[in-house]
Amino acid sequence: MRNVLLTILMIGISLVWAEPRFVTTTSVENIQSKISQLKEMRESEELSDYEKEQLNELWEEAGRIEVMNERCGSISLTETLDTECGSFYETELPEFETSFFRITGEIRLSSTKLFNSVEKKRQAINLCYEALQIEAFYPARFYTLEGDYAAEPLPNDGIEISYDFTLQPKTSATTQLEEQMQHWYAACGSIILHSDNSGNLAPVFQDLIENSKSQAKNKKGSLYFDVEKNYGRTSLSVKTLNGINGVYFLNGRQLFDYGFSSGSTIFTISISKHGMNIHLARNDVRWHDKINLYEDEVKNGLKGRFAWSDKKTEEPVAPKAVRNSTPKSYKASYKSYGNDDEDNDYPKPTPKEDNESPKASESGFNVTFQILGGVYMAFDEASSAKGFDGYYLGENDSISQFTPYLSGLLVFEFTRSFAIGIGGGIANNRVNYEFCDSYYGEEECDEVNIYSSTVPVLTAELSLGEEINGGVRFNYVMDDDLPTYYLGGFIELANLVGIEIGWVHAEDLWDNAYLGLTLRLPPRHFLERIKKNAEKNRNR
Repeated sequence: MRNVLLTILMIGISLVWAEPRFVTTTSVENIQSKISQLKEMRESEELSDYEKEQLNELWEEAGRIEVMNERCGSISLTETLDTECGSFYETELPEFETSFFRITGEIRLSSTKLFNSVEKKRQAINLCYEALQIEAFYPARFYTLEGDYAAEPLPNDGIEISYDFTLQPKTSATTQLEEQMQHWYAACGSIILHSDNSGNLAPVFQDLIENSKSQAKNKKGSLYFDVEKNYGRTSLSVKTLNGINGVYFLNGRQLFDYGFSSGSTIFTISISKHGMNIHLARNDVRWHDKINLYEDEVKNGLKGRFAWSDKKTEEPVAPKAVRNSTPKSYKASYKSYGNDDEDNDYPKPTPKEDNESPKASESGFNVTFQILGGVYMAFDEASSAKGFDGYYLGENDSISQFTPYLSGLLVFEFTRSFAIGIGGGIANNRVNYEFCDSYYGEEECDEVNIYSSTVPVLTAELSLGEEINGGVRFNYVMDDDLPTYYLGGFIELANLVGIEIGWVHAEDLWDNAYLGLTLRLPPRHFLERIKKNAEKNRNR
């Protein structure tokens, strides 16, 4: 009976595997970046009616693409990766990206003309550089994964999956990009090349290209241009600053990965006065191996996804794998073909532990609660403070104001490095007077508290940065007898311990500089940092 059920199960699985689906994904942030560019262009007053119509059509399509990318990019492969998401990643998203780069490129080039004056040529060169959109060269559009699976039941109820995949250039996407680049060259070739007919780049364009590396950290994939001169032809290489990594997941399990290391060339664009052409760095790679899976993991069939991400910012997020119902006596493992000499040159997959957890999202709006505590300190000579007129004051008498406070903040995090906090709590407003007298030629000083009041405090802050962050903070001590305002800039280490310097206004006391020390709990992304450090230590 057991063998019969197993046979039926394998027949059902084999039917699902008859047409395996291989999906290449693009991050949500990439789509959001394109939508931001579209919004900026739609608000331009210099567009023609035809250009506005083109952008409006693309804008409507972008809204639907954004919704689909968010939904399909966050689902578990073993649960709900349906035909609609597969079609979206394979067809709709690449078509949208192609339309985006074509339409936005054409609009950027529409005002580019041959100019005689120096200043107008400078403007034209800048327009040509803007139209040379480096995001269009991101490798997710230009590589396709091809291959198949074979399955065998194991005596201990496991399933042995043997797979054979190759990562190959996608000819259609490369051809579309080349057509787009030819359109760009037709408008800009004579503008970006030096007027001495040497084949060199114009100095302004050369400078823009060289600066692209310093700006790469803010761009998708950390892509930048690098220029080389060979035999009268100028070559623009599209390189990645931090590296780009692609990982293939099968039902939540990582099978293999492939990446472009830092400084790797993805595209080469050859430019001369006679024409231009582009070349994709060919990276034909084959993965030929075996893996053992539990039957519970493949009850809904085999569904795979090849996900790309920047190496420095984050690793591709692995979908949830089915583990709860796994027999304790069986452990998933990889098996290599090994003995076949022809397979020895192929990269082998690296097993991943089952208990690895998906990485948290590193962008997007978020609201958290934090406790902010600290103390403000201000000092001055007593003669400089208000309210002491008519009093006998010693030469060395001084006034100090101490305000320890504790506030609860609602922190609105718009990105990982930009947040606004608003809240309030309590503060103790204290003023001390230190007076000094001379006795027998020796000066003795004593300090007394002349004012103390525990009152509410309102706090607001704007924070920029992540590991080392800074910003502006405002505190209003709601003291009826001594209302006090603190406004200053602060800098914090890991969103935890900080120092603050600014200006304090205490009614009927002074306007003075102050120094503040602060402690924030819990730091933003604190648990995420702990997990990240634990993963680093485990992988060493």
